[in-house]
Amino acid sequence: MSLRYTLALAALPFAAPALAQPTVPFTIEIEEAATSNAPALHSTAHAHDAGRWLFVTGRTDGLHGLTATPDPFPAQFANGAIVVYDLAVDTRWTASLDGLPDDLRASLRSQNAQFLQEGSTLYVIGGYGRNAAGANVTFPTLTAIDVPDVIAAVQSGTPLGPHIRQLVDERFAVTGGHLVRQGERYQLIGGNRFDGDYLGGDMVQVYTEAIRSFWLTDDGTTLAITAYEEDIDADNLHRRDLNVAPVVLPGGELSFGLFGGVFNQFNLPFRTPVRVDAGAHTTYSFEARFGHYTCTTLAMHDARDNAMHTVFFGGIGQFWFNETSGQVVEDFLVPFIDDIAALSRASDGTWTETVLAARMPGYYGTNAQFFPSPGLPAWANGALRLESLPGRTLVGHIHGGITTQQPHPGWMGGPSQASDEVFAVFVTPQPVAIDDAPAGGVLALSSPGPNPTSATARMILTVARTSDVRVEVFDAVGRRVAVLRDGPAATGSHAVEVDATRLAPGHYLVRAEGAGVAVSQRLSVAR
Repeated sequence: MSLRYTLALAALPFAAPALAQPTVPFTIEIEEAATSNAPALHSTAHAHDAGRWLFVTGRTDGLHGLTATPDPFPAQFANGAIVVYDLAVDTRWTASLDGLPDDLRASLRSQNAQFLQEGSTLYVIGGYGRNAAGANVTFPTLTAIDVPDVIAAVQSGTPLGPHIRQLVDERFAVTGGHLVRQGERYQLIGGNRFDGDYLGGDMVQVYTEAIRSFWLTDDGTTLAITAYEEDIDADNLHRRDLNVAPVVLPGGELSFGLFGGVFNQFNLPFRTPVRVDAGAHTTYSFEARFGHYTCTTLAMHDARDNAMHTVFFGGIGQFWFNETSGQVVEDFLVPFIDDIAALSRASDGTWTETVLAARMPGYYGTNAQFFPSPGLPAWANGALRLESLPGRTLVGHIHGGITTQQPHPGWMGGPSQASDEVFAVFVTPQPVAIDDAPAGGVLALSSPGPNPTSATARMILTVARTSDVRVEVFDAVGRRVAVLRDGPAATGSHAVEVDATRLAPGHYLVRAEGAGVAVSQRLSVAR
């Protein structure tokens, strides 16, 4: 057993799975997939197309060294290929980067780049690695990769170059941040610039301390950056190796949340979440105990009680949950952990954390890749609609990342390595308590009756003040199948009827939205 430097803390409000009911309206299950040909990679940029996973950049070894010697990032373990993997047939295809122009090849051998898939294009920004001259740098590049064409080229052994374009811009010399899009603006959140040998005497490290936003014009041939702006906050955005996940705010607005990141003034992770909007950011006072370092995340909004849940799968953190004692333990050496924890924001803005009963099957999750299942009901920013999941649902797969057999492989010996394992992630929605009083004093929707129904189900819509209200019916995969009303609703109660004779047997969600809030109820149709 490895040594831990620890401080035991009171477990509340963390729920000891063996002692108390979970406080979140869902359960998580992790199942290992039977694979033998998945690649062993971490810290990659990745994309997907027609069930095939695409990997560029990243590394094939484990945790980097924590001293300047030997080389913390040996060149032979930089991923020098573009890899395609199809889980359905457990088949891998690999194409070497050799043959690409020297500077392009070097940038695609980097690690911890920022990336975003937009339709059929994967955009990759920055990353740290050796340039064509052999020096360690953070690359000042934005690369556009045509995902289906590159996948086809890898599988057929044809040249990669015609399907990859690159722009050089010093503002993109960033590693360890995140790239997202809100409306027309792309946002490069956090990160820093390393130049020189990591931890060596010539190393220069400069945090961006910013959200860098811009417009990206891409006509399929030329890339252009315009309307560049910086939102700088030296106190709260001095972060790299952080988590960013989509957020749905209580009023229905779409945003992103920044969670964790290193290092604060005490050389520990940041614990305060940051809300990232299109033109500004807000730092909350709540201090989270999980989700401190880049790991797999899952964002889910629940319209039934207008709550937002962000789930963090393993990774590295300052705290871990001791199942024997039922306590959350603080470890200032920031270990690898196997906890799966949810950070939840209620409709009134209060925050809670819950350690889930499920755990990672070992110290997995750090710098891993997540591939969502296609066709799931989701908001435009990618947050899942929890209330629309029909039951136990495969929401995606976790692949790769850094794995180890002990929590402190770097400081206290013991190996770590890039994982080739794949884990299926299942989510099952659970009932939540919903009052018939108007949500936030504005809106309420009663339970349907009869339920199940084969003819007509009746509900009562209660409006606290005259508002425009839209009531819709969605099927089990999130498709709108009916609009029951759309327009002004006076203060008081209104009957709403669902004609089930027009619906196929199955499970449905009836959702009412107005005055900045949304409420919903489930309905089953039987024959």
